[in-house]
Amino acid sequence: STATFAQVAQKSPDKSRNVFIKNLPLQGNEQEDSRLTLNAVHSLVKDGLKLKDVKILSAKRQPTSRQGRPGGVSVTVDSKDSIAAIFKAKSGLRKQERFKNVYIENDLSLEQRVAKNNLHTILKATGKENELMIKGLRLVKKH
Repeated sequence: STATFAQVAQKSPDKSRNVFIKNLPLQGNEQEDSRLTLNAVHSLVKDGLKLKDVKILSAKRQPTSRQGRPGGVSVTVDSKDSIAAIFKAKSGLRKQERFKNVYIENDLSLEQRVAKNNLHTILKATGKENELMIKGLRLVKKH
């Protein structure tokens, strides 16, 4: 049977108000208490990004397969304006010792993440990392 557009749209969640945070240090025992993840994200936004008006609706730590590395955090905020403010302020994180290894990116769907990882694998296998780079979900020449 063929799925209708409404059914397909319902299956893929809206990620337009989501960001994905990599390398955010673990806070205590986050597996037991998701409020610790939310507190860590609040600390990043208030102390690291110096943003007071961004409202965090949810924060979920993703599992990781890499030993000793914290999983990424999928964060939902209240508006697209908050997303814009976060992306505008994120470059200041590298100047702070506490957050210098934290990266903030667009939250991608599972299909987009798999496609991006496949592109990385292809790029490494061809040995053209010095000539090409990944922008979005495309390979482009470096300048």
